[in-house]
Amino acid sequence: MGPSLQFLVSLAVSSFVAGAATAPFSAMHFNTFSTVSFLANVSAVPVMSLVVAQSAVAAMVGLSHMAFVPMEWGIQWILGVADYFAQWPGVTKPIITPTPWTGLAVTAAGLLLALWQGPYGRGAGMLCCGLAAAGWLVAERPDILISRDAPLVGVMMDNGRAISKARGDQFTADIWAENDGRPVARYAAHALWQTKSPKVIHIWSKKQTGTIVTCTSDQIVVSAVDITLDGPCLWITQDDTNARGAAEIYRDGVGNLNIIWAEDTEPKYTWVLKNSRRARSDG
Repeated sequence: MGPSLQFLVSLAVSSFVAGAATAPFSAMHFNTFSTVSFLANVSAVPVMSLVVAQSAVAAMVGLSHMAFVPMEWGIQWILGVADYFAQWPGVTKPIITPTPWTGLAVTAAGLLLALWQGPYGRGAGMLCCGLAAAGWLVAERPDILISRDAPLVGVMMDNGRAISKARGDQFTADIWAENDGRPVARYAAHALWQTKSPKVIHIWSKKQTGTIVTCTSDQIVVSAVDITLDGPCLWITQDDTNARGAAEIYRDGVGNLNIIWAEDTEPKYTWVLKNSRRARSDG
């Protein structure tokens, strides 16, 4: 194998390994998977290593008047590579937020494959890879999401999450869509709310303060303002979300509801408890 071919093979292998090591963490944190990361890395990494990094070293030893020119060329090339691949159709794929233990499985897989040599190490590493993949396959998103202070409600539908308001709380709506792995434009998400069955009623406008809301036992009423409720339905008020944080609701096969509050999932650190008590006493 000649030096040129060896360089190309080592470049391809290092780019593949780097992509394989970082892609699962990127998918977990940003809910996206890049289909062109390998090609982009192969195109950009040599310029970064041979031009930009070397120019930076030269600038550090007093040759900045000469080093900044090739550094600019290299950076422009890398930005051009990013811009070129970003224009390809379907370069990123949305991915659902996996189960909480997926990150541990991914980390264990990487450590076992890298550090434990031999068939047992590879077997254990591949087993953890399978567990990590299962973390995405078995992940499920809440049927209903309620933001803190109850200004926004999202209900999962067949073609995305329906959002109760056309405007406001855009950051929350975007995070919900990203975590669902099913990004939907805000106007389309609100249009879904108009077509959903009236199992979830959201009262959020101050103009509706004092309204009498009639409901049945199979409905959920979420109110961000003071209302009067007439009926046996589940009622979640702004005071509930103020005290316990945002909520996610799951429905089982027979219609029973499981409500998980943000307060129940936060770590009970001593300083968090102190701050929480102070905030509640001030309120």
